[in-house]
Amino acid sequence: MRATSNEMNWLFNDVTPVLAVSALLEVVLIFALLRSGNKRLLFIIIGIAVVCAGCVLIESLVETEKERVEKAIEKTRQAILTNDLQQVLRTIDPDSRKLQSMADRYLSRFAVRSIKITEGPHLRFFTKTVPPYATVTLNARFDFDPSKGALAYRGGVVRVDAELRQFSGGWKWTDAKFSSPLTSTRNRIP
Repeated sequence: MRATSNEMNWLFNDVTPVLAVSALLEVVLIFALLRSGNKRLLFIIIGIAVVCAGCVLIESLVETEKERVEKAIEKTRQAILTNDLQQVLRTIDPDSRKLQSMADRYLSRFAVRSIKITEGPHLRFFTKTVPPYATVTLNARFDFDPSKGALAYRGGVVRVDAELRQFSGGWKWTDAKFSSPLTSTRNRIP
């Protein structure tokens, strides 16, 4: 099981480097055009703008596995925020009984007011396996109200070390280990 290479994913995950280089080149070429009046520079400026627009278009059309996993994480976060157990369970692999039980146990005890991912998610992909999977590490801040009984805390930071697998319907949680949501962790993500 090897992690996949991200040699070309930089273009599809974040177009900022392309935009920054293009903007720098455009400024230099516009300055040179104004100083020299050479009309060939105008065609080069237009060419760079077209190439930059093409890169932005490609980035917006291509959805990488990283973006799909991040969407799965966000979908789960939104389901937890609405305290919708059925929606949360749809984001978990049906064979992951332990994780489903954990979700049921916590959502029946707490009404979640907010979740903010404070660090991460740090993703590592393993696409040579069948089905492909990704490991996720993140820290999240929870604020909640108890649904049943009094709690000593109304929030905390939880560290999540999890695994998601790719299925025909998308990425689903298959395993997760995390600190108790009732305590604060001081573990930094490596």
